[in-house]
Amino acid sequence: MTTKSRAATKRSGRPDAQSIALLNRHILTVATNLFAEQGFAATSIEQIASRAEIGKQTIYRRYASKEELFMAVVLEMIHGVLESPLQVEINAGNCIEALRDLCWNLLNVPFAKPESMALYRIMIAESARFPELAGKVIEAAFCPIENTFLSLLETARNNGRIRTALPLDLLCHSLGGMFTGWIYQQHLLGNRTCLQEEGDRKQFFDSTWSLFLTGVVCSDL
Repeated sequence: MTTKSRAATKRSGRPDAQSIALLNRHILTVATNLFAEQGFAATSIEQIASRAEIGKQTIYRRYASKEELFMAVVLEMIHGVLESPLQVEINAGNCIEALRDLCWNLLNVPFAKPESMALYRIMIAESARFPELAGKVIEAAFCPIENTFLSLLETARNNGRIRTALPLDLLCHSLGGMFTGWIYQQHLLGNRTCLQEEGDRKQFFDSTWSLFLTGVVCSDL
């Protein structure tokens, strides 16, 4: 941008790209906190604008409705939650170890991102109102996790690390459910003390992982 252009922008009062990005982040952060604290129905655009210390029109220029803002909050939360768990190396030599890392990462999501469970709970409650959101959540959250599981399991099977008779799709769902089903259920129901201590989570994880190794991994490994 030239000096003349910068001067014109400053005179017009138009924010630069960085300021716009920071404001967008601020709106989503405030909205996330309020939706997590109060639920969808009890949260209004007016409340979000007030806590963010901005005008309602600043929000409406970005999101046409509260529903659209909520969808943006959920999708943003998904990307933040999945950024770390899916960062596992996939190769022929470490496929079982990578599976273990992925399962441990997913088990820890409710503790690393507590607000994610609150939003997940709201999303389930509001799924009939937002059928489009459910599809986007499946695409943005569940598909990447499932694809990573399948890739690791396929690599393990091709290299003789797991029993070949097991259907990979069923094994994928079973394995993911072993490490997330019960603990996610407890947190969705509001039991935030469940496995709160890392030592307790490690004990649960080691026990569950042993079941997987016994039932799935070839015994001579």
